[in-house]
Amino acid sequence: MLRSTHLSGFDAGSRPTFLSGAIFLILFAPYFLPVMLRPEMVPTDDAYFYFQIALNIANGVGVTFNSVTPTNGFHPLWMAVCVIVFLLIGTQKLAAMRVISLIQQGMFLYMLHLLRRLSREVGIRYWYAGIPFLAFGFLATAMYGVEAFLNALTVVAALVLFVRARGSNELHDYAVLGLMLGLCFLARLDNVFFIGSLGLLGIIRVGRLL
Repeated sequence: MLRSTHLSGFDAGSRPTFLSGAIFLILFAPYFLPVMLRPEMVPTDDAYFYFQIALNIANGVGVTFNSVTPTNGFHPLWMAVCVIVFLLIGTQKLAAMRVISLIQQGMFLYMLHLLRRLSREVGIRYWYAGIPFLAFGFLATAMYGVEAFLNALTVVAALVLFVRARGSNELHDYAVLGLMLGLCFLARLDNVFFIGSLGLLGIIRVGRLL
């Protein structure tokens, strides 16, 4: 069975403390603050592509970049998030970019929580040694505005659910895993290879339970 875990400090056995939280925020401030202060300086062309299509959808123009030609050149789950933000914010692009960046930072932090859970379940110690590399890869590069954060979150969540289902051998846990794999596909369509591999292992396990 999957052990119950909660987000705490960097040590797997420690309790959450104000000090560890403060240290975490100080260490990550160089990553978080620039995109919040100058969001227009960070996103790539792909991010602006997402934002313009989302704005057009929110304004009722349609699924189009230039208001003329329809397009499907995006990953649907992240586009849905962007559309919701623009529906709430309106045409204030910089404000929408700040909200989207904040959402992505939240996704990154929750992904770290899930990685901690996963590492404890599979017996990997000192998982937090990789946090600086993850932070640089996601927060200090041109990942803002595109589907990378959501994609990473859904993939790690699927791995956590797979480990839980394998430990519990309950059919409903495999059903939840199947739903998460569906979200993985919507988060990034070329996750089909990852989904196929994990899904095949899940089907084999379920076949043994029936």
